[in-house]
Amino acid sequence: MSLDPGKDKCGLAVVSDLLEVKYRKVVSTTNIEQELENVLVTFNPEKILVGSGTFSRKIRERIRNIQQELPLEVVDEKHSTEEARRKYFRENPPRGLWWFIPTTLQVPREPVDDYAAIVLAEKYFIEKKGSDVA
Repeated sequence: MSLDPGKDKCGLAVVSDLLEVKYRKVVSTTNIEQELENVLVTFNPEKILVGSGTFSRKIRERIRNIQQELPLEVVDEKHSTEEARRKYFRENPPRGLWWFIPTTLQVPREPVDDYAAIVLAEKYFIEKKGSDVA
């Protein structure tokens, strides 16, 4: 399970070590505990990954209040939002006249925090596989 923490909303994703996205959602930060409990019961993750952003420490404290057994790791969030935007536009390509405007100049139609959580999980698994090879 991976979280991209934010002040008002968090991206939440469940990603397998084969980089398969099992679940993704943008959740209000005020409701994060309830959503985490649902995901823990439904998907039984092996680990919780949390982005290293500004609200990381507060979110990690809230996670520990409801879940203390699972390992919790912090993942560097550097460039995760930019990669989340690219991932969003790959999955939701612009249509009509928007197709002619570069996606780097467009704003996604919905928050991409869930995509950022996916990016954090992918980064974690890719780095882990790299360290296993070394």
